[in-house]
Amino acid sequence: MDRVTSLERVESALRHEEPDRVPCVPELCLPSVRITRTPYSEFCANGKKLARSLIASWKRFRYDGITIDSDTFITASGFGLEVRMKGNEIPRGVGSIIRTEEDVDNLQIPDPHKDGRMPVWIEAAEIIVKEVGRKAWVMGRADQGPFDLAAELRGIETFIVDLYKNPYLAHRLLRITTEAGVEFAKAMYDTGVHMTAFGDSMGGPDFISPKLYEEFAHPYEKQAIQELRRAGIPVSLHICGAATPILKLMADTGAAILEIDQKVDIAKAKELVGEETTLMGNLDPTAVLFLGTPETVQKESRKCMMEAGNGGGLILSSGCDVPRRTPFRNIDAMVRAVEKYGRYPLNLRT
Repeated sequence: MDRVTSLERVESALRHEEPDRVPCVPELCLPSVRITRTPYSEFCANGKKLARSLIASWKRFRYDGITIDSDTFITASGFGLEVRMKGNEIPRGVGSIIRTEEDVDNLQIPDPHKDGRMPVWIEAAEIIVKEVGRKAWVMGRADQGPFDLAAELRGIETFIVDLYKNPYLAHRLLRITTEAGVEFAKAMYDTGVHMTAFGDSMGGPDFISPKLYEEFAHPYEKQAIQELRRAGIPVSLHICGAATPILKLMADTGAAILEIDQKVDIAKAKELVGEETTLMGNLDPTAVLFLGTPETVQKESRKCMMEAGNGGGLILSSGCDVPRRTPFRNIDAMVRAVEKYGRYPLNLRT
């Protein structure tokens, strides 16, 4: 029997089939810079260095897929938001570019191939697809979803107040950020990646109520994802935090994958949406992968797979990007866990 490739393994899981084992795709953009000794500010601003680090990490640990990511201000930079980057600090947005309703009217949808740091991700995606795209699954993220991007452009606190006091402005801005997200997602997918993705964690229950999510985040996520699906582009939706109350709505967007973190009971998530979408997660990136031992990592990986892996539809991952100084032995333990405990049929293993 021919050996199953990582790409085939992930694609099988996405079809809710049982491949040879559960695929493993941890989110390692932060630790990857340690392998190539690249300053984080350069990793975020140079497509070749971004690609080199992500490929080096994949070669070092041999997991099943690469997620193209660096920080959460890529599309915002395309709109002209100032982003502070220095040394190994995580990039931070500075100020706001939306102060009045007139500022919303004056916004121009950025060109993913020209504006801000959007071309950095496109260049990285092209390099990664060319080198490993036939072997490994490649998720080319399209940065932030409509809600998160709107909050970055307006200022998070001001935007949350808008939901109550100026919903008209909020909706106008969300329509624009939805269009921008779709354009960037199409550009990323055109590089040959296998899937794209949005992160919309500020729309989740850790920031706003499920009722506000239903009014201000979900409709725009669904609009973007459905438009991309009609173009033949599969999308993953990443919302951190205690997202259980909104899981059904998240699945209703049509996302091919829901990325969930450790605050969600993955067995409950499988029960709620496991027939509708694939789950990606959800090892605790700090308590387990950063601070835990290899034994803890293997134990929690096995638990995750046993609770949500039957019938396919699971990609074992970290709940979010793991800390930069995560011990490599713990990442190794996660990859070993899918070999040791993740082989199908799961229910026959002890």
